[in-house]
Amino acid sequence: MKPMLAKNYNNTIDPTGWFMSEKLDGVRAIYHNGVFHSRNEKLFISPLDFDTGFPHDIMLDGELWGGRGLFPKTSGQVRRKTNQNWSGIKYHVFDAPQISGTFEQRLSVLLRLPVDKNLVIVEQIVCKGPGHLKDYETAIVHLGGEGVMLHNPLNEYYEGKRSANVLKVKRFHNDEATVIDYQPGQGKHEGRMGALICNYKDKQIYIGAGFTDLQREYPPKIGSIVTFKYFEMTNNTPRFPVFITVRDYE
Repeated sequence: MKPMLAKNYNNTIDPTGWFMSEKLDGVRAIYHNGVFHSRNEKLFISPLDFDTGFPHDIMLDGELWGGRGLFPKTSGQVRRKTNQNWSGIKYHVFDAPQISGTFEQRLSVLLRLPVDKNLVIVEQIVCKGPGHLKDYETAIVHLGGEGVMLHNPLNEYYEGKRSANVLKVKRFHNDEATVIDYQPGQGKHEGRMGALICNYKDKQIYIGAGFTDLQREYPPKIGSIVTFKYFEMTNNTPRFPVFITVRDYE
């Protein structure tokens, strides 16, 4: 099955009474009958002992997460087909797709699951109002997190659909662009890639931040589709684009 997806939060919605949790920058995964698969129904091959204590009689929806700011590393680990090493990764669960009823009812089922070293039930906090949401989101961003997820407590689970009852609150937004050339580095990056020159919706943009030294030595190939984050749009152009990873359609 394909998971339910979120829409973007806007200030016209009163979040009072909704559940809020940290938005994890991990790899979305459905778990059922001892198998993980991606939102596009591609198989993730986990280490043999990773899910030893997981329940096999309930479908789970969550993120394989290795920590804040570690998405490229986490993505690389979970997508390997051989010699799997998921050290540092845990499965953070926030929903149970096949349990009928509201989100609050599904959450009550999750909270009764047995504890396991690699299984974490995402903490859900009842929002007291817009000010509470703003303070919570600010605290997460200061810790290096992405933002906040909001769940309407009365929301049912709609497979494969984007729901206005599940909202993501982010200062940064993600998108994709195609690498068309490189801008040479200067100063400490002289002799290496300074920025990716990319085609983004028929516009040329430069992505110069977010790279490791190794990625600057061996940048994504021309023609690659890369995922990046940005703060906001100005004249239909993303401001402050930051590289995240090369897009993997698996």
